[in-house]
Amino acid sequence: MTIDHAGVLVPIEKHAEVLTWYLAALTPLGYTKIAAFGEKGEVAGLSDNGQRADWWIVGIPGPKDILPSHTAFLAKGRDAVDSFYKSAIAAGGTDNGAPGVRAQYHANYYAAFVKDPVGNNTALLCDISDKQDTYKERSFTKITKPYFRGIQTGAYDPELPLAGDRLLIPRVHECDDLNRITSEFASDSVKNPVQFGKRNVKLKVRQPGLLETLYFEQVPPRLRLGHGEIEVEVRTVGANFKDCLVALGRVSEDSLGGECAGVVAGVGPECQIQIGDSVFSFARDSFLGRV
Repeated sequence: MTIDHAGVLVPIEKHAEVLTWYLAALTPLGYTKIAAFGEKGEVAGLSDNGQRADWWIVGIPGPKDILPSHTAFLAKGRDAVDSFYKSAIAAGGTDNGAPGVRAQYHANYYAAFVKDPVGNNTALLCDISDKQDTYKERSFTKITKPYFRGIQTGAYDPELPLAGDRLLIPRVHECDDLNRITSEFASDSVKNPVQFGKRNVKLKVRQPGLLETLYFEQVPPRLRLGHGEIEVEVRTVGANFKDCLVALGRVSEDSLGGECAGVVAGVGPECQIQIGDSVFSFARDSFLGRV
């Protein structure tokens, strides 16, 4: 059976209200008003393709007790049916059957029913046939085999969300090019060649988490050493796990290094150690030219 168009008759004083309701309720199907005529536009044609009106709302004068009608629109899937129900209720319709399967019609009959402002029963339905179930079964089979194979190697996705009829994989890939560009914009480093030994420099991290932003900062020289103090020219620095965490921004601290070894370069008064002695030290900020 083929029907070119259909419509509802409503009291003319209710025409504008009913028209507004159908425009809201049928939004999930893409319906818009493309035609209107009559002295007050009481005949309105709606279309889902913008070219041919197949649903008409006609306001007529006379008795207000017009017998209600029943019309069912066909949707492509459950999402459209659910959206129709929410939109229709929000626009002022009366619930006449929430979205769900109506097995009394047939096993794959999924529909929602809402009455318009004058009592006409409007339904939106879809056929949840074996096509969708077959698609999901194929998708499930497609990802199950590599999942079990991946368990042996550890390369598998433990979570696979289902959005409508689509199986999604929550996967993030590291992009080296984007990381490099981001680090260039995030840091204002300036390359300035410095010969080690002539100036005292200290290792610092400009942007915690980006190892590319490690740099050496010049440290002003000490004016003189106090009693029992020595200055060590650092030759070797111990890098431990904590230093890595500081550089990666995992530990809230700005000092790098805690131990070093080198040669005594200066001594203060009343110091028994002599210049030139080899020593090791536990010192904060040991990534220095001299500590």
